[in-house]
Amino acid sequence: MLDDFLARRTPLCLNECDTLVSEAIKVLEGLYVHLPPKRALYAVDPVRRLRLLAMRIRRKMEANGVDRGASLPDDMWFHRELSEIMTSMRDLHTMYVLPAPFDQAIAFLPFQIEGCIENGEHRYLVSNIIDGLSWFSAPQSFERGVVVTHWNNVPIDRAVELSGERNAGSNPEARRARGVARLTMRPLAKSPPPDDARVALRYLARDGSAHELVEEWRVAEVEGKDDLPVDGRPIVEALDYEIDQVRLLRRENFSRLAQRSRKPASEKTSWLRQDRAVSDEDGLTEVDTMLPGVFRAAKLRTEEGLYGYIRIYTFQTREKLVDEFIRLLGVMPEDGLIIDIRDNPGGLVAHGECILQTLTPRHIQPAPAQFISTPLTAEFCRRLPAFGEWSVSVERALETGATYSAAFPMTAPVFANAIGQRYQGPVVLIVNALSYSTSDIFAAGFQDHGIGAVLGTDGLTGAGGAQVITHSELHNQFPDAEEDWPLGTLVAGRGDIRFALRRTLRVGELNPGMELEDRGVEPDDRYTMSRSDVLGRNLGLLQKAAAMLGSKKEERYCLKPAGPLKRDAGIITAPVSVRGIDRLDVLLDGWASASLKVTGDTIPIVATLPPEPWPNPTTLQLRGYRRSDGKLVAAWNEPLPDDLFTTGT
Repeated sequence: MLDDFLARRTPLCLNECDTLVSEAIKVLEGLYVHLPPKRALYAVDPVRRLRLLAMRIRRKMEANGVDRGASLPDDMWFHRELSEIMTSMRDLHTMYVLPAPFDQAIAFLPFQIEGCIENGEHRYLVSNIIDGLSWFSAPQSFERGVVVTHWNNVPIDRAVELSGERNAGSNPEARRARGVARLTMRPLAKSPPPDDARVALRYLARDGSAHELVEEWRVAEVEGKDDLPVDGRPIVEALDYEIDQVRLLRRENFSRLAQRSRKPASEKTSWLRQDRAVSDEDGLTEVDTMLPGVFRAAKLRTEEGLYGYIRIYTFQTREKLVDEFIRLLGVMPEDGLIIDIRDNPGGLVAHGECILQTLTPRHIQPAPAQFISTPLTAEFCRRLPAFGEWSVSVERALETGATYSAAFPMTAPVFANAIGQRYQGPVVLIVNALSYSTSDIFAAGFQDHGIGAVLGTDGLTGAGGAQVITHSELHNQFPDAEEDWPLGTLVAGRGDIRFALRRTLRVGELNPGMELEDRGVEPDDRYTMSRSDVLGRNLGLLQKAAAMLGSKKEERYCLKPAGPLKRDAGIITAPVSVRGIDRLDVLLDGWASASLKVTGDTIPIVATLPPEPWPNPTTLQLRGYRRSDGKLVAAWNEPLPDDLFTTGT
């Protein structure tokens, strides 16, 4: 229970509170990239509030005569105040990370609530109930689909609004979505525990009768976030910490976390809906994936045709995410693909931008990023070689008075285009207000590169466009010998400061240079989630996406080798499958070798090798164009095997 969890914590002492506040001031004033626009947009002064909090800490302890190193009798007031200050900026990247044991814990209730629209009004339904818990047995009237009307005697609409206001959502759509998500699950690393030890829920049963359920908050501890690879460079991460923690809780080990009360494995059931198993009767056939916590894949049969469906739950994983995505593309129907990133909290920016290239023949322009121009940022960029491109620009911005540095891509363009297109049919992307951070960047890149239409179940994505880092991670970038580094040291496990370090901008013709933070991505089309979507398998949503794909039948292309590559002296030959293409250009590592008129479904190509002393090429590049407007519509990069040049075949 919540009281038991709180009883075993070790409260902070004065020194720890004082250090956290002073380091937060340094970070916000010197490194936090969004401070000027946040002050203007939300009429807040977080730095001033932090200084007042520092004064309050010192006066409180002096008045009570408590030693600075002694634990506070009660430090919850400090956690609430510092969390509220950070939340005031409406930036989910920027937060006070509470100390252990809060940092790996989630307060939860044994059911989930989701929103939908019925008769033009918001409705809040109990969408899932935990099964098999020894400490909770739902009343007969409390079942999936009942309508919640009140939360602790507050009308549910107002309760959702209040829950959202206590969250840092960057726009009203995001705050409402997060208000619903936080009703029954609250990661304690981001905000203090609920003030109420229990919740009184009023609801309407299936027969319309009114009932009340009173349930106490419980606490589950999550066993850490996924480890990430370290390659000697700072990891470029963009992640919604809160939703990522909820994602961890959604794993199948939830029952073990929920005080080890579980059914036998043969009877175990899923709790939170990550889309329940489906059958051919629904028009959906599941496709196995090697990363089930990252992807869900299926084939969707509709009146318009057979389409592929890939849901990406996170970009945060050490596994070969891009490789598995490409493998799934290879087994998807060629006539159209639905990609779903609803509720995706983000992760590694490079993962998202590498996936984009597999969906378009166009060159991907990675999202450019800026630092704020302050003396501390200049010192930071000067000391870390990875940020050399920005260093000179920040120094120049300090001289000219510019607020931000020049913008350079966080993902190397050569890396974001190394694979090339792997799916050549039309694509629709589904987003919602919980698509955040790297998901924002992914959705913006999808739209800005004209890959396909964006379908939203909300009016905007979560609006988080930045690289995120913690104070402790930043401090670890510098050797201990660098005593002149202005940031201090935070004790591990005793609280941390997480903040946005670089902000990202959009590219393309529609929104060049527009910041993502606070704006998000506006979908091209909207879909209103219904009761059947929430309680079922999202079939209405998927049918809407399929209809959008059905209107793009003329954009179904094919361009790829149809047989083995062969070499005879100075030429390479191969059969190539084509569809919807009128002209085919053949290149070898960028060397323009041939331009061919397409006259059938399969054509032979003859590529002349570059003259000596050029080295042997490594990649055959195919580029397909449409005659009507000369537009590049399909591409394929085929690696050339080494033995092609050693055996001659």
